[in-house]
Amino acid sequence: MEQCTDIPEGGACADAHGLSRAAVKLCALFLMAGASPIYVRSAAKRFCSAFGGEGRAYILPLGVQVCVYLGGLCCRAACAYSRGTDLALYKKCCKALALAESGAAFYDVYRGICADECCCRAGYRLAGAALASGAFCLFFGGAAAECVAAVLSGMLVAAPRCVWRHSVAARILSPFFGGLLCLLCYVIFCSLGQRFFLSAAVLGGIMPLIPGLGVCFALCDMLCGDFLGGGYRLLSALARAAAVSAAFASFPLLAGCYALPPVPALPLRAACAAAAAAGFAVLLGAELVAALPCVAVAAATYVCACLLSPFAGVFLSLFLASSAAGAVGRAFFCGGGGMCRVICSVPLVPGGALCLFTMALMRRDICSAAVLGAGAACSFAAVAFGLCLGECLAALAARILRGMSKARLRL
Repeated sequence: MEQCTDIPEGGACADAHGLSRAAVKLCALFLMAGASPIYVRSAAKRFCSAFGGEGRAYILPLGVQVCVYLGGLCCRAACAYSRGTDLALYKKCCKALALAESGAAFYDVYRGICADECCCRAGYRLAGAALASGAFCLFFGGAAAECVAAVLSGMLVAAPRCVWRHSVAARILSPFFGGLLCLLCYVIFCSLGQRFFLSAAVLGGIMPLIPGLGVCFALCDMLCGDFLGGGYRLLSALARAAAVSAAFASFPLLAGCYALPPVPALPLRAACAAAAAAGFAVLLGAELVAALPCVAVAAATYVCACLLSPFAGVFLSLFLASSAAGAVGRAFFCGGGGMCRVICSVPLVPGGALCLFTMALMRRDICSAAVLGAGAACSFAAVAFGLCLGECLAALAARILRGMSKARLRL
């Protein structure tokens, strides 16, 4: 993404060229933060309207274009972006949009958009990775020994993302070292005569790297009409998930231990789901205090999905729970419910099934791989469709309420 070097001097006024540049940068940052294409188009329109113009955003797989009409002139600007999920960047974009709609000077808003991204401390994000890995290990039935291995390997694989952001070698090698660390913990604890479920430690430690949210949101983009960009992001996320799972599981597979521990009780799983959602919120850059309401919604939706699954089936219960999460996030949280959308998806998205699917393929268990792959695909589709439907219903309800309030004012 190009850097801003010539910020236009001036007060609150904006010309068509400057407004188009500011709008396209804001849209690119929103997409890099994980916002949905529908919300990005709405944000571009709202941003341009705040300065007296009319804007329209066109989202492409690797770039975004914004066309601005202002003062009888039409200007078009384009910017490249890479899709991701960063809640700190999302908060910065929402703050810039709110500043523009509050009547701030265009110069101040533009400087805020082009300022360097405020990154959370690396230790803060590593603590989130440790919390998420340990919580998911307990979620999959692990005990204290497996949890220790999962926390250590989760921090190891998340370190390149938090500390060495520009080191490609560290990103490539960290999954291998994470799997090797799990295998070493397995050998140590087994030599001490303690039972150790290697699969639970692997599933917990690999969670900070599995792009389950990327797969889910790529499907959401396709359901929102962005078929080309969503398909491209879906293929890249699936390829990254397969590569990470194969690298992480290469060493643990040498032990030949594939058994999963018994599933814990629902209260423990609900607590682990809340802890995992909080850990991912911290890992993705959100402030923990601000994310606590979303964490509560995530735990509640997971419990609802578990309670509904004996009656409605797994996929229908995931669809209903994600629909409720999408509607609640869009209706009661700022920024189009983007933070709630991300955090509530953490316990519902079947990231562990992707890892188990890859491990089944690596040991040539085609039947298990087919079952796991089909189940994961249906679960991803149910969660993505539910999120989109819930957000659309909440937006429609808000539009109806606004229309009713305007009609009352006219009367």
